[in-house]
Amino acid sequence: MVMKNKVLLTTIVPRRQHENPVLQLSLYYLKAYFLRYSRFHETTEVEIVVFKGEESCEKIFEAIINTKSDVVGFSCYVWNILTVLNITKKLKREFPDIKMVFGGPDVSPRACSLMRKHDFIDVTVIGEGEETFTALLHAWFSGKTDISGIKGIAYREKGKVFFTGERSQIQNLDEIPSPYLERIIDENMIANSEHYIPTETMRGCPYRCHFCYYHKGFSQVNFFPLERVERELKYILEKEPRGLYLMDPTFNIDQERAKEILRMVIKYNRISNLHVELKAELLDEEMIDLLKEAKTDFIEIGIQSANKKTLQLINRHFDPDTFSQNVILLNKKNIPFEIQLIDGLPADNYETLKESINWLLSLMPNKISIMRLMILPGAYLRANAKRLGIRYNNNAPYHSTESDTFSSGDLVKTDKLRRALFSLYISGLLKKSLYPLSERLGISYTHVFEEWNQWIEEKRMEALFVPGKVATDKRIRNAMEGVINAKRVSVVSDFVKHLSLKYGKPDIAVEIAELVREDGEAYLQKRRV
Repeated sequence: MVMKNKVLLTTIVPRRQHENPVLQLSLYYLKAYFLRYSRFHETTEVEIVVFKGEESCEKIFEAIINTKSDVVGFSCYVWNILTVLNITKKLKREFPDIKMVFGGPDVSPRACSLMRKHDFIDVTVIGEGEETFTALLHAWFSGKTDISGIKGIAYREKGKVFFTGERSQIQNLDEIPSPYLERIIDENMIANSEHYIPTETMRGCPYRCHFCYYHKGFSQVNFFPLERVERELKYILEKEPRGLYLMDPTFNIDQERAKEILRMVIKYNRISNLHVELKAELLDEEMIDLLKEAKTDFIEIGIQSANKKTLQLINRHFDPDTFSQNVILLNKKNIPFEIQLIDGLPADNYETLKESINWLLSLMPNKISIMRLMILPGAYLRANAKRLGIRYNNNAPYHSTESDTFSSGDLVKTDKLRRALFSLYISGLLKKSLYPLSERLGISYTHVFEEWNQWIEEKRMEALFVPGKVATDKRIRNAMEGVINAKRVSVVSDFVKHLSLKYGKPDIAVEIAELVREDGEAYLQKRRV
């Protein structure tokens, strides 16, 4: 049968994913829903193309034109919205008959204002897109010009922008066809992927953290049926991908359900690793054992700050005692995890951020990340930034530039602290040895990092610790990286000696020399693998 309609669903992934773009599950949900419920599914081709962050606007523009699509749907995020706007403007100017549809978390909360500013956007889908996008295509392919009755969109008519009202959440998530079980996603994309294969077991988040838009405006959390979750997990894990990524904002909000899902992963998993995001206070020893058995190799744990006043202002509950106990258990079971902080939050400043870092380091985590504060569309902080004394960049990714308590200079110092944390602790170059060095010198962990920044700048060796490719030929690159890594180990050893001398305690460098050597050997061994 000859296709009459052509729809392109597309997005641009961040640069760090450029070698093998992560499977964009949201686009496949849209396609699966349309193919099941639209009477035009037999006369419509829906193509999905994911572009790499490094590709030029011109290259992406040409690729989109070559698809000869009637409708182009862009999935918009903070990392791609500026590029998407540039490409869409040119597309609409040269091919005005193509329908341009935007969706995604960066545009849903500001659909009308965005469309008033950019007259080349025809429609913005707000919130969950499956029902709305299918209804929109159905109207267009039926020859209708009046789309005012479709809930959940902002649209343009006679130069004006209209909002049709909110669409209710999809209560029964099983109504959304599984792109995996329906074979919408080619199984070779799973088996041959170098990235973790995403799936979700719920939608929404019960928390309303003021910096976040993870809840996406949903009034409640809805869950996919466990029977469906099991069938998806079985299908994915039997393909033996590198890893599985459970995209749920807080995987363990329902502790018993989370344990049941982990048992499913254990049942079907052969070689794949597991990546989850969870709340540490909701862990217990049984769940931690299940995470270990499920081959979990990366857990994201966000606390954002340990400052009580800041936590109150961002509507964030935190139980430090339970948190500490469970982090210790994760360490005991040797499960890798990352604890995430955010700089520039209300009432936080450079000194209180350092206090949070020092407290977390006392728990000996695998990794700490200090994220840049983004004042996201739809988030409470965006609507209340002026009252809270926060200034930010109006262009994506909307980074905070300063606040009443966190100056622009403090943010610069935080950037340096972030780099030192990565160069020394996260890399492993000064991990075990950080603790006796700090204790015996009588200075905090962050003070060690500040001393490092000062010393490395004086030595003009900052570039040595900047990650990056040193050559394109693999053999040359491996040889050069081997030399660079050995140099890094030597420089860190020299720094320990320098710091011991500076504080008038030269014996300390000798006393912890073995630990410094072990850190260096572990660092080199990890990079040889």
